Amino acid sequence: MIDFNNPYLTNQAKKSILSSVAQGCKLVPITEDKIGKCRVSFGSHWILSMRDLCDLNRKGIEKLDFNFSLLPKALEKHHPDFSVILFESDRVEKGEWDNCFCRWESVGYQNTLVIGFIGRVTSFFAEGFYFDEDYVLPDSDSLIDYPGSVKQINSGNRYFPIGLADFPLIDLREYEEYRHYQRISTDALDRIHNDYMLRALNIMFPNSYPKNGGNKKRFPYKGFGN
Repeated sequence: MIDFNNPYLTNQAKKSILSSVAQGCKLVPITEDKIGKCRVSFGSHWILSMRDLCDLNRKGIEKLDFNFSLLPKALEKHHPDFSVILFESDRVEKGEWDNCFCRWESVGYQNTLVIGFIGRVTSFFAEGFYFDEDYVLPDSDSLIDYPGSVKQINSGNRYFPIGLADFPLIDLREYEEYRHYQRISTDALDRIHNDYMLRALNIMFPNSYPKNGGNKKRFPYKGFGN
């Protein structure tokens, strides 16, 4: 029996449990043998531009303490008009208990897996990404100031992982019109998410998870090259 009066359950967790029960899913406790084998799924995603990502990332660094964010100088190496997708992961609202950082949240944030693209994306489904066929990629002269994008193009990549990032809910709500409510779960996204999460946690908490908020050290850069 799930106690929905439990103060340590976030609103997101309650909605997820209720949704699963409504769909006839059986709640099964996670035993030790299943740890690390549970597949990640994303309940929604935002299709934004690299310019939008830079702005959100800056606000996250300014407003959030001891959270996931990306290296601004690395983001600036990519063309600002190219698309990024933010996949919804854990969300902690203001006043809720944060299980990751072991504290009561004072701001409210959304954790996301960020994927970058060469070009503009119009939609995404489990089967793949759909690009804007009318969008013409900038020529080499126009990309001279964006070595990150040039590197991905030369490698033949249409999309590439950027990292994990937390964004203040109050700022992310400004992009609600670009949010797509569709639960996505793919092997590729699962591997990318778990890889970044493990790398980040190993750097942030080399010995154990923080207790009582940890040492308040900021570790904001877990994206490109980290």
